[in-house]
Amino acid sequence: MLQPTVTHSDYDTVRDVIRSSVQGAIAQGDNPDKVAQAIARIASSSSPRLRYRVGNESRWLPCLRAILPDKLFRFGARKRLNLP
Repeated sequence: MLQPTVTHSDYDTVRDVIRSSVQGAIAQGDNPDKVAQAIARIASSSSPRLRYRVGNESRWLPCLRAILPDKLFRFGARKRLNLP
């Protein structure tokens, strides 16, 4: 995760919450072997697509985005990231 070169103290609390949430999500994330297996499969494909989804959230999150109203989807995303 890239660190900002310049920070403003007004955003320290939000930045810390987001950093903690992202680190928690990474720790609870899928096994990196899934990504490695996908890369190997894609590399040997005769006509690979531009984008691939790998992992649990990457499969159901777009479906939620498609069926939920924007305000509800954003509420869920903020809740997932522990933001107010």
